[in-house]
Amino acid sequence: MTKPAFQFRVPQQKSEPADQFGRKPLLVIAVIVFVVGSFIGGLATNIWWLVASRAVQGVGGGLIILSQAAIADVVPARERGKYMGIMGGTFTLSSVAGSLLGGWITEEPGWRWAFWLNIPLGAVAIAATLVFLHVPRTARRAAATRSDYSGTVLLAAVTSALVLVCTWGGHTYVWASPQILSLGIAAVILAVLFVWNESRASQPVIPLFMFREANFTFPTLAGLLIGAAMFGALGYFPTYIQMVTVLDATEAGFLMVPMM
Repeated sequence: MTKPAFQFRVPQQKSEPADQFGRKPLLVIAVIVFVVGSFIGGLATNIWWLVASRAVQGVGGGLIILSQAAIADVVPARERGKYMGIMGGTFTLSSVAGSLLGGWITEEPGWRWAFWLNIPLGAVAIAATLVFLHVPRTARRAAATRSDYSGTVLLAAVTSALVLVCTWGGHTYVWASPQILSLGIAAVILAVLFVWNESRASQPVIPLFMFREANFTFPTLAGLLIGAAMFGALGYFPTYIQMVTVLDATEAGFLMVPMM
């Protein structure tokens, strides 16, 4: 009898926060945080207030991964691909069509409505989650289970340093400036500290043992490359179209539709 080509073993002692506190409560909390960030954005009076609102919305960014984790709990493995396909199609439609809708909202009702619309949609999402999501009860970890807060902070710091290097480099500061070099060095040091922390944490944010499996490593690398290209295009094409071709926001949104 031949040995299976792929055996992925997850240590039983590992668990994520959603396993400790329940996916349903965390999903509701994530939606609430996102709605709060939208409310702050709708009230913004300057760019820094607007940036702060987007930061709060980002804290509620667990919506995507929590929804996928919930599917893994309530849908049999054989059917998960179907539901993930539906989620992927919805994400594709909303990511590109959102540029068109956002352009129209900006020019007609006003940009604040891009935030106000999230409030009733968030309320519907919360109600639907509470009523329709029935996640099987699982035994929660004992109080001794500790979340990897240091890993979370280090990962956020590494990401922030890299984003600042890519944002400021060659624009706000020259690439060889002390600011960019310092951020680059800090990113490397923080990355090393993050890997060291993950190798010692009892509940790591990113369990390093998973990278021993090619079936995990290669899809993750492919997802990183595809995500960088996709989100880069979705994020910058509308602005590029408006600035270079001198089109308005709605027309730029129309030109993004073929990306679907």
